[in-house]
Amino acid sequence: MSATTPLFTPAACKDARRMLGWNVLDLSHKAGVDAQAVVRFEAGREIATPEVHTAIRRAFEETGIEFRCGTPRRKAGL
Repeated sequence: MSATTPLFTPAACKDARRMLGWNVLDLSHKAGVDAQAVVRFEAGREIATPEVHTAIRRAFEETGIEFRCGTPRRKAGL
């Protein structure tokens, strides 16, 4: 992750899911990753691979969620 990439933490992942009303299976399906990978990432038990991390984050961003200072929020105008 570069210095200019906004933080995307397990807590931010959970918060974003709650904002969207998604459960783990919803996120897993939309991101195209294994549900257990989501569970492990959110629990902080495992550092997600770059591919999983990117897929999860992209699934949120495609709905209009952005991460500023580690906090998820809806993009302006959505």
